Amino acid sequence: MIARLMDDHERLRAIVGRLEAFLEASSPPVDMAFPRLRWELIRELSVHSAVERMKLPGLSKTHAAVYHGLDTELDAAVSAHMIEWSVSSIQDGWHAYRASARALLARLLRRMRYEEQALFPLIA
Repeated sequence: MIARLMDDHERLRAIVGRLEAFLEASSPPVDMAFPRLRWELIRELSVHSAVERMKLPGLSKTHAAVYHGLDTELDAAVSAHMIEWSVSSIQDGWHAYRASARALLARLLRRMRYEEQALFPLIA
């Protein structure tokens, strides 16, 4: 189980790295690679979250202090981000989008680090 979750994290980190490269540009991308990459992140994150949900509920009772440190609102934040930032709104507000996307990606990376350091050892 842990190996699967760690593999997921590696794939997610790779996608985050590719997204961050796009976010370095001073203007929004014009080809379809960027929207496809955004949806690739959503697909990977959705599958990963489903696997986690099978294991994490028990932790909320047995290891409440550790579970309390988990960013349980991340999935909702990702969904809200995707709804707020359509292709046209990204084009119109690239600089604001970049700030929002960077903050969300940093939040995702923090959660993965927390899971690896605090949660995964509990379910190994």
